[in-house]
Amino acid sequence: MSTGAAPAASSQRMSPPPGDAAAPCRHNTNWRQAERDAVRARPTAKRWDDAAVEAAVDEAEAMAHACLADLLRRHGERRPEDYLGDLGLKVQAVGFSDQWARPYFSLYDQASGTIEVNIRLIRDLDRHLKATGRDDWTTDERLRQVSIAHELLHHIVPRPPVPSLRQRWQQRDQSARADIVEEIAAVRFSQLLLGLDYSPLDYTEAARELATTSTNEGSHGKDH
Repeated sequence: MSTGAAPAASSQRMSPPPGDAAAPCRHNTNWRQAERDAVRARPTAKRWDDAAVEAAVDEAEAMAHACLADLLRRHGERRPEDYLGDLGLKVQAVGFSDQWARPYFSLYDQASGTIEVNIRLIRDLDRHLKATGRDDWTTDERLRQVSIAHELLHHIVPRPPVPSLRQRWQQRDQSARADIVEEIAAVRFSQLLLGLDYSPLDYTEAARELATTSTNEGSHGKDH
């Protein structure tokens, strides 16, 4: 669901992964399998064995539940966007889906306490889902709220002090693993906070499907 960013960095992204899209995807209710697949899709996890993948998913699951429990204990149950004021966060709507090498749904900037929400991508995906008979995926600004919930995890999760350059080099393998775990935890956290019975990774699959559809339509348009 995300390209991921180093925990010590100032930002985190929720973005669609690359790849070829198949037929319109439907909800994947096996969230754990979706998370396993997301871990294995990470370049830094290509050589992980099954035990390493399961351990990462277990750690992400524990992180998601711990952050959710902390949020609910402190602020009660709310819509994701309604937590922002109490957490000192703000939303900035952006509409440049080509701003990054890959489009992103949302991005958390730790330094400024800002969650950027890509309204253009969300709008386009919302239209695509409705056009392909998946209206139930888009009710109650669901994609916007999933995106914000995802970034809330990146804000809530405890962060160690920023290590020195030498420490970052020495700990680069552990850091890469931590990035993956946190990104998967953010996916699970958003699912739990919104009470979804499917994996939010379904939206990244749909976005990949949309990107492929748009590319094909553009190619056809040039032929005529």
